[in-house]
Amino acid sequence: VQIISIISIIAVSSFAVVTRIFMSTNSYSGRDTPPRFGDYEAQRNWMSLTLHAPLSTWYTRSEDYWRLDYPPGSAYQSLMSGMIVRLFHAESVGEPLASRGVEDVRGMV
Repeated sequence: VQIISIISIIAVSSFAVVTRIFMSTNSYSGRDTPPRFGDYEAQRNWMSLTLHAPLSTWYTRSEDYWRLDYPPGSAYQSLMSGMIVRLFHAESVGEPLASRGVEDVRGMV
């Protein structure tokens, strides 16, 4: 029974990683379209914001650029995703203002 569980976990995880790679390297709305850059930029900005801004300011920041407007669970998911992205391509989730428009595929996978 344990072998089947391990094989199932490996299979599901592998499928998830391959799907993520295929999905993240394809086009998305707003790609290469400044100044807001679209879907990926919103997600990238939220990861950057949660990594660099104090928790108390996540929902009160004044700039009108892809503000964090989802429930706190989503904010923590952005924080965890940002921590992972930072391991592979730190520039993608650098300081919120400095990293705007970074569309490098290494930060998307």
